[in-house]
Amino acid sequence: IIQAVTLGTEEGVIAFCQGIQAAAPVDSYVAPEPWDMPGYDSKVIMAADAIIVILGAVVFRSIESAMYAVIVIFVNSRLLDYILYGTGSGKLLLAVTEHAQEISDAITSKMGRGVSILPVKGGYTGKEKNMVVCAVKKNEVPQLTKIIRQIDTDTFIIITEAGEILGEGFIAPGVN
Repeated sequence: IIQAVTLGTEEGVIAFCQGIQAAAPVDSYVAPEPWDMPGYDSKVIMAADAIIVILGAVVFRSIESAMYAVIVIFVNSRLLDYILYGTGSGKLLLAVTEHAQEISDAITSKMGRGVSILPVKGGYTGKEKNMVVCAVKKNEVPQLTKIIRQIDTDTFIIITEAGEILGEGFIAPGVN
């Protein structure tokens, strides 16, 4: 987090991580990939929290206090997510594409997630296409969109909240 603030951009953080990995005595096969911080669905709230933490560090002249504040904010956001949404919440992805079967196969093989394919017709263009529907956990969204974009860069993707997901890989049906 401190390096993200210091370096300022996603590219800077990635270059920093790659530099550390290149100089490390042990080989690293993990590629850094940026994504939103867990618990922050709104960048405005994240920015407000960041400003409060920075001001707190300046006022109290303590980096240690700022680090404790970051931990408290993270735990608080996780606890609120759990209270508001439970453990079964996630994201629902809708992707309109001409490569639905290929995307479906990739998601199933690389992520182990089930996929549905629905025929759709564009209201504006009138073109026949397919829509891939897939429910995932919040932390799987970056991997899912990356898989889709590798296959079809023109895919129209909608990602929305799924308040409760019941079934394999989430909450078992009948369990609350």
